[in-house]
Amino acid sequence: MKTRVRVKTKLLKNLGCNIQKLRTSKNITQEELAELISSDRSYIGAIEQGRKSPSIYCLYSIAVALKVKLSQIVDFDVQELNFLHRSLLLRNLPFPAFHRVKVLHLLFFAHLCKILLREH
Repeated sequence: MKTRVRVKTKLLKNLGCNIQKLRTSKNITQEELAELISSDRSYIGAIEQGRKSPSIYCLYSIAVALKVKLSQIVDFDVQELNFLHRSLLLRNLPFPAFHRVKVLHLLFFAHLCKILLREH
């Protein structure tokens, strides 16, 4: 479970860090971004700190509000995540297969967003 949690935590922190960097580079406050996407400032803060997992629609709304490509938001060090991912999948851990599949789906989804939206 520790490895699965580390992968998810790292993924969400990287995502939040990217959003924060993009937001601050545009000189937009959390309050302003929250207003632009019809959300709450505390939710934006939680996303940026990696405590919340935003939906794809929320990520899309953030990308539109920041006037960036969605791929810029989900662009992070895949090699580092792949290392954690491999340690989860290749080691004989006492996790149900369902947990391993959830992490796989999350990583695949992030990669898919990055690939599909790179050209937009």
